[in-house]
Amino acid sequence: MVNLWFTGYWLDQMPTRTMRKAGYSIELVTRSLVIISDSQVIEGLTILDDPESVVSRVHALEASLSVRRLFYRDLAGQFHELSRVGGLFKGLSRCSDSRRVQLNRLIA
Repeated sequence: MVNLWFTGYWLDQMPTRTMRKAGYSIELVTRSLVIISDSQVIEGLTILDDPESVVSRVHALEASLSVRRLFYRDLAGQFHELSRVGGLFKGLSRCSDSRRVQLNRLIA
């Protein structure tokens, strides 16, 4: 076994840190989409800061959610689509104004 020295700790003795995760709420689920929004914003961590974890947690809730488009409403009211393949986050794109109006009507 090889031990490597890293800033004052042997790698196998490094202190573990609890990873913070963004909190989210499911606002709406339809046949074709899921809308989520931030909840419990702690230390400034939002869905945009932690999309990989959020996508995997939404995917783990129910398999049928993984085939629906996933939209995120940020604290400013803007919508973004979280692209994914299975339970893996692939990218983020801001929604057009017409899509924003459509999504706002759905959750009103």
